Amino acid sequence: MSVKTAALEQFSYIATISAAIAAIVALWLGYAQFADTQRAQRETLRLQGETLALDREAKAIDLTLKFVDLKTDEATQATRADRRNQQGVVIAESIFDLAGDNEGWRETAKWMVEVEAQYIKTNHLGCQSFNPKFIEYVKKTIAAPNICDDP
Repeated sequence: MSVKTAALEQFSYIATISAAIAAIVALWLGYAQFADTQRAQRETLRLQGETLALDREAKAIDLTLKFVDLKTDEATQATRADRRNQQGVVIAESIFDLAGDNEGWRETAKWMVEVEAQYIKTNHLGCQSFNPKFIEYVKKTIAAPNICDDP
């Protein structure tokens, strides 16, 4: 075998090994990119689910307030004031639920509860229709342990 043939044979081996290494690196990079894409897609789906849940909550609140407005039109003056207070509590609960750990919004919910404190203490709430965490928040905020009219 000539020197030239031996050199070409060695070059052939080196080229084959290099091609195999390049293929392995390409395969590994492709897998890494695929895994990243899958993680990002799962996160996107999770966020979309949260967004839909918040949207449903906002629509439910809007419908509740529309219902109260509808019924307020046919009510007496005293009943209208009572319904406005009920709306205030519903809005305060909604802000409490949507605020999460945002201190600024929690302070807004606290202020709203304090504005409605006399109404809550006098008339009590149907606590079964409210978030239990909100009920505990109201009890603490207005220092009234008995705000529920539920049995």
